[in-house]
Amino acid sequence: MRRFVLGDIHGAHKALVQVLERSNFDIQNDHILFLGDVADGWPETKACIDTLLSIQNRLCLWGNHDIWLWKWIQTGQAEEIWLEQGGQATIDSYTSSARQAKRVVPNSHFEYFKQLKPFFVSHQNECYVHGGLDPKERIENQPFDRLIWDRNLFMKTIQYPLNSELICPLYDSVYIGHTPTLSIQKTPLNISNVWMMDQGAGWNGKLSIMNIDTKEFWQSDNVKQLYPNHIGRC
Repeated sequence: MRRFVLGDIHGAHKALVQVLERSNFDIQNDHILFLGDVADGWPETKACIDTLLSIQNRLCLWGNHDIWLWKWIQTGQAEEIWLEQGGQATIDSYTSSARQAKRVVPNSHFEYFKQLKPFFVSHQNECYVHGGLDPKERIENQPFDRLIWDRNLFMKTIQYPLNSELICPLYDSVYIGHTPTLSIQKTPLNISNVWMMDQGAGWNGKLSIMNIDTKEFWQSDNVKQLYPNHIGRC
């Protein structure tokens, strides 16, 4: 069984299919760890969740956009800030009316959200989280909002001096999404023991998947080119 980590998808089902195909991912035997933000931006969030559900060995994390979608699924209420951040495309992937949420969202999608985790620490002492963490504190002792929304770890990491001590000394490696690396690097970015896996698939970048053990990675085409008739979150 191979292990893979997957960056933010943001409704780009065509990109998701590409990276699974290009990595020769085996949906019956390989394991995927998804860093969160399946929703918002591109028009196929529903199809993205369906594909993730087809993967037998999966562990999916909460992203900040997933929280907005989950609130809509439960209540039918669409927050204005969510709509401005790509939420309308997500609603459109299910229905033309936010008030119809509970009638059009498959039961399996309710279960998908109920199974999401705020973080994951593997037996290999690898830490996976959507946003970030305080590197001086065990992740299980940190508030949920920090794990989902934090960008301080990303900012600290990209400014970190070479040949210094580990940024996150409590873990052998840390994998995060949430903050695109496009202004620095268009492929998975590794500094010290932190891996940054968001290559801007929600904007004008690419979706990335990486073999956790070998560090070989694969990327989709530019997502904007996959959806030329949609604006995404741009």
